[in-house]
Amino acid sequence: MGQINDDMKLRIKDAFKEDAGRGIIRIDPNIIKKHKLQSGDIIEIINPNSKKSTAALLSTGKEDDKGANIIRIDPSLRRNINVSIDDYVEIRKIEASLADSLTF
Repeated sequence: MGQINDDMKLRIKDAFKEDAGRGIIRIDPNIIKKHKLQSGDIIEIINPNSKKSTAALLSTGKEDDKGANIIRIDPSLRRNINVSIDDYVEIRKIEASLADSLTF
């Protein structure tokens, strides 16, 4: 996606109860369609003030959120980037690849 457009700045709303703690986000279905995003895409969420960021899996947006220009994020993801309900965040799709190795 490269540059972040103004419509990639989304207002934060609370995650649905069934999404809490699962590392997933839901975005306005109009934004998903416009930017050709898909459920399962990895999305970087950026606090435009602090430049802190985190990543989450995109899940299908709900019809009730259509046209609302919102992103639904659970408390733990919000805490990661120091944002609150009704703040704005920027998003971009991350192109992920498989790891060659993993060290603990």
